[in-house]
Formats: sequence, C-alpha cells, structure tokens
Amino acid sequence: MDQGNRGMSLAPEGGATFFGHPRGLMTLFFTEMWERFSYYGMRAILALFMVTAVAKGGLGFSADKAGPIYAMYTSLVYLASVPGGWLADNFLGPRRAVLYGGFVIMCGHILLAMHGLATFFLGLGCIVLGTGLLKPNISVIVGQLYSEEDRRRDAGFSIFYMGINIGAFAAPLVCGYLAQHESFRAWLEANGFDPVHSWHWGFGAAAVGMALGLVQYLASSRHLGRAGLATNAPDDPVLRAKNRRTLSIGLAATAVAAVALVAYDGSARYAASITWKATDDGRLEVACYPGHLEGTGEPLHPPVVLAAGELADHLHADGMQRLREAVFAQRAAAGEIRGDLEDVFARVDLEGDAGRTEVVVRSLHWEPAEDGLRVLAGIEGGDGEPVELGLLPAGFDRDELPDALAPVVDDVLDSILADAVAAGTAAGAIADGLEVKHGGLNEHNIHEGFTWFLLLLVVLFFAKLFLVERWSPVERARLVTILVLFCGAAIFWGIFEQAGSTLTLFADRSTNNSIFGFHFPSSWWQSLNPLLIVCIAPLMSALWLKLGPRNPSYPFKFAVGLLLAGVGFLVLVGGATLAKAGVRVSPLWLLSVYVIHTVGELWLSPVGLSSMTKLAPARVVSLMMGVWFLAASVGNFLGGTVSGFYEDLETPTLFTLVGASGVCMALVMFLLVRPIARMMTQAEAEEA
Repeated sequence: MDQGNRGMSLAPEGGATFFGHPRGLMTLFFTEMWERFSYYGMRAILALFMVTAVAKGGLGFSADKAGPIYAMYTSLVYLASVPGGWLADNFLGPRRAVLYGGFVIMCGHILLAMHGLATFFLGLGCIVLGTGLLKPNISVIVGQLYSEEDRRRDAGFSIFYMGINIGAFAAPLVCGYLAQHESFRAWLEANGFDPVHSWHWGFGAAAVGMALGLVQYLASSRHLGRAGLATNAPDDPVLRAKNRRTLSIGLAATAVAAVALVAYDGSARYAASITWKATDDGRLEVACYPGHLEGTGEPLHPPVVLAAGELADHLHADGMQRLREAVFAQRAAAGEIRGDLEDVFARVDLEGDAGRTEVVVRSLHWEPAEDGLRVLAGIEGGDGEPVELGLLPAGFDRDELPDALAPVVDDVLDSILADAVAAGTAAGAIADGLEVKHGGLNEHNIHEGFTWFLLLLVVLFFAKLFLVERWSPVERARLVTILVLFCGAAIFWGIFEQAGSTLTLFADRSTNNSIFGFHFPSSWWQSLNPLLIVCIAPLMSALWLKLGPRNPSYPFKFAVGLLLAGVGFLVLVGGATLAKAGVRVSPLWLLSVYVIHTVGELWLSPVGLSSMTKLAPARVVSLMMGVWFLAASVGNFLGGTVSGFYEDLETPTLFTLVGASGVCMALVMFLLVRPIARMMTQAEAEEA
C-alpha cells in the first residue's frame, strides 16, 4: 500500500507556486474547470434538446419520455463515482483514472455532437463512465499535494472549488449560445450550415472543453510530482487476490447483464398490422398481428384495452404515428372534425412582411376545409386574432407539411384520436407495412427496472450496515443519524437538481428571458447558481465562524437546506399560475428561486460529506463517501423522474407538490434534531 499520502505531501519541492500553493494545484484546477465546463455545458441543453421538435433539430421527445432518460443519466453519473473510486484505489491509481476518465468523457461529447439516437445514448453512457473515473479521484490528488499539517490545505480545496464554479458558470453561456441563440443560428445559415443543427455545436463545444482540459493535464502533469501515481491496494497478497476476484466478478456480472438485456430485447416481436375498435367505456381495444392482416392467424397477444393516453406505451413510434394518422384520415373523410386545444406550447416559424419570424403557439383550433383541416393558432403576445398555420390534408406527407404546421401536427392528431376514442367512433385497421415492437426493451421498462435496482441497492446497503456488521451503541447511533441525513440529502438533491430539467423547461416555455431589452437563451439560467455560490459562500462561511460553538448540528443544517429548497418551488407557484394564463412571466420569479436554492445548498452541501465522514465509525469511513454519492444519485433520479410529469400536470400543481415534499421533509428533520442528539448522548454514556 502506498504510504506516501499518509500525512506527507507528494508534490515536488521548491519551484514556482500557484497563488502560494503547490504548482500541481494549477494543473488540477484547470482540469476540473474544463471537465465541469463540459458537464454543465452539456447538461444545460440536454433536456431542451430532447423535448425540442425534430423540425427544430431536437429529438422530439415528450417530457414524460425525456424526464426518465434525464433522471437515469444524472443518477448514474453520481453512482458511477463509487466503482470509479474503487478502481483507482486498487488498480489504476488516481492519476491514470483522471486521464482515462477525461478521455472517455471527451468521446462521449463527440458522440453527442453527431446525429442519431444510437450516438446520443452511447454518448451519455461514455460521459457516465468517464465522470465516474474522474470526479472522485481528482479531489484525491488535490489532497495528496499537501501534508496533513499543511495549513494551506483547506485554502487549496477552496481554490480548487472555485475552478468548479468557473467552469459551471461559463459552460451554459457558451454551449447555450451555440445551441439556442438566434444570432448564432443566423451565422450558421449565412455560412451554409443548417441552423437546426445548432444543438450539436453546443455539444461539440463541451467536447472541445474536455479536450483542452486533457491537453493541459498532460502538459503540466510534471507539477503533480508523485501525487496520484500510486494505488492504495493492500500489501497483503490475499487481499490483493480478493480485489482481483471482485473485479473479475464485477466485469463478468456486467457482461452477463448486458447479454441478458440484449437477449431480452431480441425476444421482442414486431407487428406488421394492427386492428383497433372503441369500447363502451371510452377506451380502445388494440390487437397486433405478425404479418398481413388477412391470413395471419392469431395476434401476437390477446387484444389489449387501453385508454387514449396509454397507447404510446404499447404502440411505440411507427405504430402510434400510423394509428393517429389513420384515425385522422377516417374522421377527415367524414368532414366533421372541429376542435380546440388549450395549454399548447410550440415554437413555429411564420412568414410575414418582415420575413420569417418565430412565434409561440398557446392554443389551436381546427375546422373542416376542402381536402382536409384548416388549422389556426392563438399566438403568445398576439392581438387575439388567430393565425392560420396551414392546411392538413387527409393523406399528408410529414416531410411536405408547412414549416408552421409541422411542430403542432402531433398535438392536433392526439386530440382528434382522444376525441374519437371518447365518442366511440374510432375503429379500423392497418393491414400491412408496420413495424410495431411488441415486448423487449423500451424507455418505460428500462426506467422501471432502474427504479427497482436503485431501491434494492439502497436497501441492501443499509441492511448490510445495520444487520450484518457488529456495532457499539455509539456507532449504531451514528449510523442511524447517517441514515436520516441520507434521506434528507436525497430529497434535497431531488428538488435542487431540477435546475437542469423542470426549471429549464419553465424558463424556456414560460419565462421572459430578457433583461433591459437583451434576450438570452433559456439555458443561461444554469449559470446563475455557480455565480451566486461565489457571491454568497463567503457570507455563509463568515456566519459559521461567528457562531463558533453555537454552530447548528448537522440534522438542523440539513433541515434548513430542505426547507429552503421546498420554499423555492412554492415561491414559483405564483409565477406558474401567471404563466398558465398564457403570458411569459418576469425573470424575477426564477431569480428568486435560484437565490433561495443556492442559500439552501450552502446550508447543506458543504457539510454533507464532512458529516458522513465525521459520524461514520472509523472502519467504514471510506464507505461513507459512497453514501453521499448514493444520496446524490437517488436525488438526481427523483428529480429527473418528477420532470417527466411536466406536461401531465399543470405547473402550479407540480411545483406545489415538489415544494411541499421539501417542506414536509424539513419538518421531519427539525422534529428529529433533539431525539438524535439525545440518542447520541445516551449511547456515549452507555459506552462510557
């Protein structure tokens, strides 16, 4: 086992310094700055890219599809830190783990900059793996630059933390500008590039950022001395062999799981034809057949009775699209379709005297016209008169639809299908030419499987701690406290980390993103939190110093952080209520939320890992770092999952539920402050 990092500095002696600190701190400062630039730059536009219409260059996902994907991605980023730290400890060493991790992250962003669903998901997977290697280990190298007695140690970590915030602040400004700003899209068009692909320029900027981080990491690694070179693998050959077996078992289990998932997905069958008919209770009976409808024999499955809103879970992609279009063609042929749809949000391009202008559609109306439907829209900020978007023919080709009509066509078709099902007039068949997947993997069962995996992981982790290990009364009391803090941290991060999902969608769809006439992309809001941290953190630090021995306990600080997280969303309920009327609300609403949340973060986050390590029994201190990452993983998963309800619930209702969850958990934490203190005191007395 490496002994050099036990109380001794591994940085080179003498030579130039970085603000009075070891020169290696500069290497790690800029590496982390560029890594955080790449991560937060991509995260700033990820949810927006997924929900943006295909015609606008996005993936065209609904919020209830994008939310679970975002949830699993952000959750896995933190969860991967646990095996990433273990691999560095026992096999790679922190220095190589950071290098390999940065390279894999860069590859992930390059894949996101390409076009296609396969490269999109592969890119997210690479970023998860790379961040798992880099994130926990770069901090270890920072610590090895100082001896335990070096008074510069805490200040060094503070400087390092500034690198994180500089990267997090700059990233949304750069990547958001490239992905969303109209001036850059105009530049692309003027230079012969397709402006709808501006999203991929934003992802490409994240890749460039990580590449710059790697270049300077390699170029200045000599300043690190021996820091991060050695592993912490045990000296005992038996323990080393045990670690190798653990790695082999882990790799084998991963390979088996991958093969099993591929085999399960390969078991899916594809329907070439479907039939449907309305039921008496306002639902739809759907059956899928493997070949041409005539002579195919038995369906792939017994007929399934579904509500209109459940169809997309059963008839994925092509099948759902064809069903909507077929029902529309039937109804259009009858010439009786009229309808209205409120609470719409879609950006469309209208041609006018001043050229093409992007407007926001808030409501839709359609009525019979010759050979199809005449579709009109209520425009946000308009004079109240509906604007015609175009004619939707009975047998339309999506590629030939007018630019103004393409982004809203699915809203119209969904409403017509729902009305037909409710009226009992939806009946028909598509005889051939489909490829409807039945069984296998889809985003819904993947999300459900990951939910159970994460729940099982948490249960097994704490079951092992409490039921398998033997603890003294004081140790058990501390573990109970850690469990309470774990629950509080998971709820807090579930609320706070909606900055990249729910709050970004609200910024994009319902907020007037302009200051003194300057309009900015909605993704720029995510630069506000790191800026506020730099401004507010010194004030919070001064507060803790002034309180001295009266400093609040860990559970009390967690409770305050949770309370502020919940209050932030409750404040936004007012803005969401105004936005419901179809207006873009003042940016002061979101500004208030970010200020409140940042103060809450500074009550909880800085003491989080410290509380885990100080409360943990000595023999499981390293394991408690995993508890903190696990809490962040669970919280990110919860937050991303909640964002999937953004289009299913009214925003005031959604924000009220989110805010109330934080306030309720805070009240529970406040009530537990004194019982936890008594339990700790009693346990210490019994042990004494």
